[in-house]
Amino acid sequence: MKMLHMLLLSLLFLSPVAAASPMLPADDDFLPVEQAYQLSIEFDGPRLWLVWQMADNYYLYRHGFAHQWHVNGQPLAVEAILPGGIVKQDDYFGEVEVYYRQAALELTLPQGLAPDDELLLTASSQGCADAGLCYPPYSQTFVIDRAGSSYRQVEPAAPSPAAGPALPAAADPSLAWGLLAALLGGLILNLMPCVFPVLSIKALQLVREQNVRQMRLHGLLYMAGVVASFLLIAALLLFLRSAGNAIGWGFQLQNPWLIACLVYLFVVLAMNMAGLVQFGLRWMGVGQSLTERGD
Repeated sequence: MKMLHMLLLSLLFLSPVAAASPMLPADDDFLPVEQAYQLSIEFDGPRLWLVWQMADNYYLYRHGFAHQWHVNGQPLAVEAILPGGIVKQDDYFGEVEVYYRQAALELTLPQGLAPDDELLLTASSQGCADAGLCYPPYSQTFVIDRAGSSYRQVEPAAPSPAAGPALPAAADPSLAWGLLAALLGGLILNLMPCVFPVLSIKALQLVREQNVRQMRLHGLLYMAGVVASFLLIAALLLFLRSAGNAIGWGFQLQNPWLIACLVYLFVVLAMNMAGLVQFGLRWMGVGQSLTERGD
């Protein structure tokens, strides 16, 4: 009967998580942004059209469109005309307008330009896939040939170092400041309820040592183990990121399978605390027996 209660409560707790965190396809199942949203330019006299072709089950946000003209490197504001889209309730932005299959943005070519003026157009967009992946804003820059009604895509020019004010020296954190911040963060974390008792247990064990040399050795080994563990985790994250994975600290908590396992774990722990499920005392005392070892 207790096991039946545990299974029923597990399903009860897990069902909202499963509904709120649907299984998403792997990143390899999604198209690259330049394939999901293909942009072309069409000329029509004094106007041109930015035409996006979207792959099936991909859409673009109406508010995500932006454009910027540059004449000889100087920005020039020109109004754009964009038709209404499909109203959609979005998880990130609420009620928005989106476009499926195709979107066309109408622009007017700048007037009064000299024949040798360089005309650049930067077009930006942002979209998502119905399967749940949202892309960051994506920009493309084109050189516009008004005489030949043609265009070619180029890499956007990097901003000049003198274009903006230089950051003050204090805004550039040094290694000393970084180490000091890390030390302060570590001291704060050591006061957390999940860490502080462990440190006190270890401190008491060191105090019981009669040999000062042995006490120092144990303390150094304990510190080396903690530092080595974090260095190993950091090296693993850096390796995965260098392999092209966009992950960071805590990325595993975005995996629905891991979340489901954690839900089951906490359900079992809650039932144990409620008295519905009891674990053997021998297993419960394993950690305590290890900490009380004198060797």
